Amino acid sequence: MLIQKPSEKPLKAIFFDAYGTLFHYEPEKLSQTFSLIVAQLGLNIAPETLLDRWRIYEKQFRETRLLFTGGIWVAPDEFTSYKKAWISCFKRAYEYFGQSEVSSEASVNFMLEDLNKREIFSDVRQTLKDLSNTVSLCVISNADSDFLSKSIENNGLIFDKIICSEDERVYKPHPSIFQSALDYFGIDAASSVYVGDSPLEDIQGPQSLGINAIWVNRNGTDWPDGFQYEPVYEVSNLKEIIKIVDSINN
Repeated sequence: MLIQKPSEKPLKAIFFDAYGTLFHYEPEKLSQTFSLIVAQLGLNIAPETLLDRWRIYEKQFRETRLLFTGGIWVAPDEFTSYKKAWISCFKRAYEYFGQSEVSSEASVNFMLEDLNKREIFSDVRQTLKDLSNTVSLCVISNADSDFLSKSIENNGLIFDKIICSEDERVYKPHPSIFQSALDYFGIDAASSVYVGDSPLEDIQGPQSLGINAIWVNRNGTDWPDGFQYEPVYEVSNLKEIIKIVDSINN
């Protein structure tokens, strides 16, 4: 669905979000991982109880890793990777349940192993293959370098550039992470599009730089209120992007 008139400039690069767009990232996967953590570490905490408490602290991390102040996104002075943040979340959760002796590092390792094994959606491989014939492909992800690179490698995907929050020391939707991609390819915003599933992280950031954003809405949900920018396109399947690129470039 076309939301607004896109740029008529030919596309030279397409930037993709990773988890939730290319790789499965459904909530039930996290529940399965926490069940494994409880079983493997022999904890006397119900998996969902542990997950609910962990999510409280993880939400606090996500809400403070970037702040929207005075109309701009501001990153804290010290960057915190996912691994470091998740270890802290487990540590606080185990302290809450009076089990501070449980290894937070071991718990996070189960999460990282799961992320390494995340499979791609069925529409990803052929779409990337078809697009690679006409444009450069790049991943821009809020992720640590290690588990992102392993997710990509384990699924046999190839990109011209991989950009992650850990390497850039900043999280989406901060515009600098998208600007890094433009600088790498030596192109302007109008020569690229960004593809992602998150209204906040994947639409607001690129659109603020003039990068037309494609919202991947696999579940047919309504566009939420309260955002400054709307996506230029909405798709339910990545294969639809091929027609979008053809319509712009031809």
